[in-house]
Amino acid sequence: MSTSAGSFDTPPTIRVILIGQTEFEAALRASPGVEVHAAETPLAAIARLGLRAPDSAETPRAVLLGRLEATDRERASIVRALRRVDDSVQVFAPLHEGDWPAFLVDHTIESASDLMAATDVAETGPSEAVRPPHPTLVDIRRDALEAVLEARPVLPVVLAELRAQFADDSIRFTPASEVSGSASLSVYDGATVERGGARFGTLSAGALSPDRLAEAAMVLAQWLALEAQHHQLREAAFRDPSTGAFNRRGGEIALDRAIAAAQDDRRPVSLVLLAPEGRSGTNERLGELVAAIRLATRPSDLIVRWSDDQVAVVLSDPGGRRDPESEHPRAVQAIVARISARHPGSAPRLAAAIATFPWDGLTRDDLVGVADRRLGEAGSGTIRSEP
Repeated sequence: MSTSAGSFDTPPTIRVILIGQTEFEAALRASPGVEVHAAETPLAAIARLGLRAPDSAETPRAVLLGRLEATDRERASIVRALRRVDDSVQVFAPLHEGDWPAFLVDHTIESASDLMAATDVAETGPSEAVRPPHPTLVDIRRDALEAVLEARPVLPVVLAELRAQFADDSIRFTPASEVSGSASLSVYDGATVERGGARFGTLSAGALSPDRLAEAAMVLAQWLALEAQHHQLREAAFRDPSTGAFNRRGGEIALDRAIAAAQDDRRPVSLVLLAPEGRSGTNERLGELVAAIRLATRPSDLIVRWSDDQVAVVLSDPGGRRDPESEHPRAVQAIVARISARHPGSAPRLAAAIATFPWDGLTRDDLVGVADRRLGEAGSGTIRSEP
């Protein structure tokens, strides 16, 4: 993420986060008192918005939405996530670029000066940002935001911080699915944790007043809602819409994590590349293949649309062997046979290859290189299954 500020000697009068490309970027960077952060992705913008600088309580912030490849639903999700992180942020969109629906934003602008005028930068300088009377997302330390961005559970992080901030170790959370059956939880003890129509559960404590408990429940609800929103954005960013499998980028990240975990646990991980012959109706053919792979693999195995005409499978079982006699798949023939047996209708001719950590390599690039080479060779781990 690139950053610029109008002056290095004085604090900025406004911080502007850019999402996507916009013709206004150069003018904003040249404006005195404006600090510009260009986010590479919407997720990076959300992260930047959640990390306040030491003087940021006095510095208003704005987000400028530029040209971005996204559906209207994805655009709405991005704006909702921004407001969950900071409900005082002002959201802008250029009038003639980006195609952002006007109802999603606070202002549509025709120039960089329109943004500064709307935030009163030129006339008033720094102003105190509007802050809600209760604790907000930014009152919880960075650990919670890092957990969200790294797709780790945010609940234990926020609970630990609430217990510290409210000095009450008895604070506990009961999921909505368990509240009705909890004999130890009285309706008088708990505060409902809900936001935007979603009810997550109930927060209870031994010593907090109802008002303080409600404050804590509101903070927790914000974080759980942000976690859910981030999950939706991550799914949209890392999923192939045609097949429901991971896309290439999502698959690379998953393979890196699987290899790292396998190194710690001293167990194998395999990358299998599958390519149905023929390119007619590629999306439909790959969709049917993905469906067959789901039936033939374990829940822990990951399916990836590796390219326009290839599917990859990351074979990894963090739980270890369920059967002491079972072995990690070594022969690609057996894998293809299982997939073909579960394919709807007539199974396609498949070219397939396998590369396994640690024997064929120690990194993602190693495994991809070996599997690619084998897929293009006759023999040495490559097979073709007949329909």
